[in-house]
Amino acid sequence: MEFAAALLSAVVPLTPALKSWLESVVQRNRSAARAEIIRARSAGTGESRGTRSECEAGDD
Repeated sequence: MEFAAALLSAVVPLTPALKSWLESVVQRNRSAARAEIIRARSAGTGESRGTRSECEAGDD
C-alpha cells in the first residue's frame, strides 16, 4: 500500500506535462495527415508544384 502511495505521489505532478506532450504529438500527427491529404489531392489533379531538386534540375 505504501508503494502505491509513493508511486502516485511521483506520477501526479507529471500528469499535466505528459498530457501537454501527448496533445502536441496528436496535433503533429493530425497536421501531417492533413498535409498528406492535400498532397494526394493536388497530385491527383495534376497540380503538383514539384520539388526543389526538380526545379534545379532544369537550370543546367
